[in-house]
Parts: sequence; structure tokens; C-alpha cells
Amino acid sequence: MVPWGGVVLAAGKGTRMRSRLPKVLHRVAGREMLLWVLDSVGETPSEVTVVVKPESPGFDGLVGDGTHLVAQRERLGTGHALAQSRPLLEGAAQHVLVVNGDVPLISGRTLNRLMDHHLSTEAAMTLLTCEVENPKGLGRVIRNGDGRVTDIIEEAEATPEEQGVKEICCGAYCFQGEWLWPELERLSAHDTGEYYLTDLVREASRNGNRVEDLSPEDPEEAIGVNDRLDLARVSSIVYQRTRERLMASGVTLLDPASTFIDTGVEISIDTVVYPNTSIRGSTRIGEACHIGPQAIIVDSIMGDRCRVQASVVEESTLENGVEVGPFSHIRPDSHLEADVHL
Repeated sequence: MVPWGGVVLAAGKGTRMRSRLPKVLHRVAGREMLLWVLDSVGETPSEVTVVVKPESPGFDGLVGDGTHLVAQRERLGTGHALAQSRPLLEGAAQHVLVVNGDVPLISGRTLNRLMDHHLSTEAAMTLLTCEVENPKGLGRVIRNGDGRVTDIIEEAEATPEEQGVKEICCGAYCFQGEWLWPELERLSAHDTGEYYLTDLVREASRNGNRVEDLSPEDPEEAIGVNDRLDLARVSSIVYQRTRERLMASGVTLLDPASTFIDTGVEISIDTVVYPNTSIRGSTRIGEACHIGPQAIIVDSIMGDRCRVQASVVEESTLENGVEVGPFSHIRPDSHLEADVHL
């Protein structure tokens, strides 16, 4: 039996995204939302299970070794979704880390803190909570007079007083395995026919089992993506972090706000990126290059001292000293040798 198993819940309807693409496959700064969560979850549990909708396109080949896909064939809520991982984890993991697949900013450091707190307090379950300015549409965390978490109430079922609470659950939980699986069986369905994972808080509190909570050091980690406004918000945060990292490493961005660089991009020192430029995918750019203005670079390799102005470069290689543009289109699989001017 391993100490930890991990579960990512990725079978949600994503109705508010208004998309045929599963919500967790929408991209944040060039990477599928699910991959951000898997990176953070995978730092500790040796194996991770992802619960998805049946016949969901795009998942096969996306997740790596040590990650199992299981289907939630009936749409019966988060409690039912977690139960689909039971055959893989019951008796195989002492504790279970569960994370929603739509919280791409959550960090491995925060999840490790949550797990450490869970173990040190010997709690039956431990959840990540935080206060937000606008909790509209989210479940509210209810505490007793001693300040301990006793319940999570969905907004549709909350009283006016409970709706005034600004503390929410951030979509990350730790459970003792022996306690979790029997409790999931005892959950009752709501009027919607769904079984809510968050109801385990109430059941644990009623039965005298210890419920612990922890808050992330950075509240941005708690942002869940429910619609395209949320998607734009978290993407903006990641783009800004990437810009700051690149500038700290010796890259000049003349107008950071109009520059969009995916997180997987590598750029070397003394390169200058001009306004209205997008650099995407796994692009690698050498030293002392000038990119833009109005350039789009996708999955390409560029040597030192290159210049690309108002042009598109896709899946191509530019050796040292290449100059492109303005108004050129380098199509996939092109290879421009050193000092070519196009």
C-alpha cells in the first residue's frame, strides 16, 4: 500500500463554457488546463487517476505514464465521480488527494502543504479554503462557534445569511482512505439527483471525525474556471508570470501588456520582443534576436541574432542571423540556413 493516491475530477459538464470541447482541455497560456493540474498533483502521489466523461475526445495521449483514465458513465455529481476511482485506490493507498480539474493555478507546493497538514493532524478529511470577494455560484464554507469547518453549502441551497459568507472551498481535498470509501456509499442524493463530494464535510462533523482546513498563501491559486471569463482571467495571470520571468532572465519586452508568450517558450538573453507579438508552443529563441512588432512564432527554433518583423513563423528552424519580413509567412517544416534574408 502506497501512502498517497491522487484523483483529478475532470468529468464536469462545463455548461457555462458553451463548448463542445471538454472544459479541462481548454488551454491556459498554451497548455491544456488539465495538464496544469496534473503537474501540481503529480509532484507527490506516485499514480494519479483522472475521472472523465465517457468517450471524451482528446484525453488519450495527453496524460502520461502513471496516470489512469476512468469514465464517469452517469452524470451524478462529484461524489459519484470520485467513487469511480475506488477500484484503483481502495486498499492501494492510505490517503487520497482529490483536486478539481478546473483549478489550473493551484501549485504543487500548496498541495504538499495540504497533505502535510492532513497527516500531522490525523484528520479524516482536510480541505483547501479561502475567502473571495465575489463567491457567486460557489459553495460556502460554514464554521461553528469554535471556528471549525462543519459544512459546505451550495449557493442554491444556502440561506440569505449563508450566502453572505465569502469563504469557499478551493477544490482540493485530502482523505483517509479507510474513512473515505464507506462514507461515499452513504452520501444522499440532492434534488438534482447528484451526490456532492462536499457533503462529506457535514457527515464527518456529525460523526465526530476530524475535519481540518488550510488556505493557500496566494489566493489566485483558488481561481476555478467555470466560463470563458474565468479562462481569460487565469490565462492573463500565467502570461504575466511568464513575462516577469523572462524579463528577470535578461529578455526585453518593450510593451509587456501586448506581448503573449506561452509558458513553454524559451528565450535567451538580450533578445528584444516588440509590441503585438505572440510566441507560442515550444518555441526556442536564441540570444540578441529582435522579434516583432506584430510577429507570430509557433513551435519554432531560432538561433542567435535573428530578426522577424511583422511575419508568421510556424514549426520551422531559423539558423543564426536569419532575417524575415516584413509580411512573410514561413510555413511548417521550413529550414532557413545562417544569414538568409527573406
